[in-house]
Amino acid sequence: MEIKSINSKKAFTLIELLIVVGILAVVITGMMQIFTYMPRLSESASNSTKAMNEINSKLEEMYSTSFKNIISTYACECFDYIDNDMDGAIDYDHNPSHPSDMQCSQMLDNSESSDAAPASFDTSPCSFELEAFTTPAGEKRGWAVIYLSKSPYFDATKTDEENDNYKDGDGFINDDDVNNDLLDVTIVATWIDSYGRTIGEDINLNGYLDNSEDSDGDGRLSSTATITAKISRR
Repeated sequence: MEIKSINSKKAFTLIELLIVVGILAVVITGMMQIFTYMPRLSESASNSTKAMNEINSKLEEMYSTSFKNIISTYACECFDYIDNDMDGAIDYDHNPSHPSDMQCSQMLDNSESSDAAPASFDTSPCSFELEAFTTPAGEKRGWAVIYLSKSPYFDATKTDEENDNYKDGDGFINDDDVNNDLLDVTIVATWIDSYGRTIGEDINLNGYLDNSEDSDGDGRLSSTATITAKISRR
């Protein structure tokens, strides 16, 4: 009996090869984009950590400061949101020569304030350089701003009932309206990364809100690196 051996050889068709090449091209392109983006992602995470560490250190410094000296030490302007004299306007609490641009949208006369502070506006008490972002040549590439106000919040444009509802809201600490021993503190960081991107709204790193910087319309500088806390008299 004769046994025949049959050798079957099968190769890829041209269409199959084109499909494989197309898939490889897509995969390789995606991997190259990932490898290109990874350094930026790594730097972004590192920069956020550096910024949070510095503003947290400033907050700890404020915690260790005598309560009676916090306003004079860290406030460019500090508003008492409580209408103690019942004139329908938010009471001004510290350094009344400064405009009310940084802290709220209401001035003493209950009119709207402008968005930009004048060139002479002194931000040295309430803003500071983020040293982790300073270049070896001494170029400033990171800055933080301190927002300091008395708590509880009072909006002169709202009724007493609306304000009471706000004060009694979840997570809000009620406090005596006159003998206030509680301060709201918010520290906002802005920096420029090595790719030239600015993270945060203080685009020119000057320590106050300029006309074109309030992208979210909340009346103050904002950033992904922000700390909010309350400091009480101890």
